[in-house]
Amino acid sequence: MRQVTRKVKSYRCDKCGTEYPNKADAKSCEAGTCEKKKFGIGDAVRARHSRFCMAAQRGYQAKGRVVAITGPEPYDPEVMIKGFGISQAHGHIYWYEIEYRCPACRRVKSALYPAEALLAIRERRRP
Repeated sequence: MRQVTRKVKSYRCDKCGTEYPNKADAKSCEAGTCEKKKFGIGDAVRARHSRFCMAAQRGYQAKGRVVAITGPEPYDPEVMIKGFGISQAHGHIYWYEIEYRCPACRRVKSALYPAEALLAIRERRRP
């Protein structure tokens, strides 16, 4: 028995780190724009679209705080259009992980959203 090893050459986008099998795909990924971060960790946000709680069988709007930012990642039209109803030019986007309490079942949950699917919440100051 012999061990067979194969070398695979791949090209990496400098903006997002995604690996591609050929140089042309990597260059086209690098040519895409990179959005600016719209939220920071700890910012209060609300999701534009409603979610559904399977435990309580009720719909609700996620309101919480940003706990992590991942990316940039290449724009995926299938995820963005079908999942969030967002269509934009090709480029790189950041994903924001928000942690929130479900108002229906009172459990703490987290979800990933792109910046276009979130709205900033102004916090009221108590005297």
